[in-house]
Amino acid sequence: MIEVRNKRYKTIQEAKRIWLNVFLNSYEVQLQEYDQRYENEFLQLQSHLLNNTNINGSCVYEQIQQHMNCQTNKLKQQVSMKIRSLRGILI
Repeated sequence: MIEVRNKRYKTIQEAKRIWLNVFLNSYEVQLQEYDQRYENEFLQLQSHLLNNTNINGSCVYEQIQQHMNCQTNKLKQQVSMKIRSLRGILI
């Protein structure tokens, strides 16, 4: 009876680990897709600002870049915290 319970517990834990890995892998792919979209949009904005404005356009671009980097870092921290909490719950 104890062996059956232990085996059941191990099977459940392994299923949780597999589920977590699948979830994290899909989330990683999604983050990479968002990152690629962000890079493309940002390059378009950079090109537009630098080609269609004067010296102030360069300054505006740098401010936007700083803001976007700050927001991106905040989002990455939030995602990291969520992943840690999920690992704690599932493992």
